[in-house]
Amino acid sequence: MLRGPGRLPGPFACVVAGALVLGSLGACSSEPQAAACPGQYNPSKLSDRALRRENIGKLPERGATTQSHVERTLAQRHGWIEANYPGVVDVKVDDGWGVTYTRDQYGDITFHHAPDFLIETTVAKRRDCPDPERGTLLIFGPEGLRVPVRFVYQPA
Repeated sequence: MLRGPGRLPGPFACVVAGALVLGSLGACSSEPQAAACPGQYNPSKLSDRALRRENIGKLPERGATTQSHVERTLAQRHGWIEANYPGVVDVKVDDGWGVTYTRDQYGDITFHHAPDFLIETTVAKRRDCPDPERGTLLIFGPEGLRVPVRFVYQPA
């Protein structure tokens, strides 16, 4: 490698070039991106006003979507998901909707917006997606709190 004014030292240039090559490999990955199954609920972009019009049964309570609670729920329910949904190829903890709620002693609801987690279930093909008419799947975790399950599929 040439050295001199305006030139990078040899080892540093190799590190920079290697980082650029490795960074571009991830962007050009041949692995297809998962697509959301039809009918999947996602309240992440809804305002509190819009959330008040939603069916509260579609949302998890605060505390249900912490990473540790979702991991424990997945450990408990992994087999149930695979047994009840055909074509499952992967089940994992992933980034959630970022919306939970609490209800006070008077029944008033407060929405909380913060990063959280859910269970993501990947099925092999779009035809393996759950029927959208079945609604949003929330499964009970160890403390009786419901955890959302997002279904995705690998497009052909």
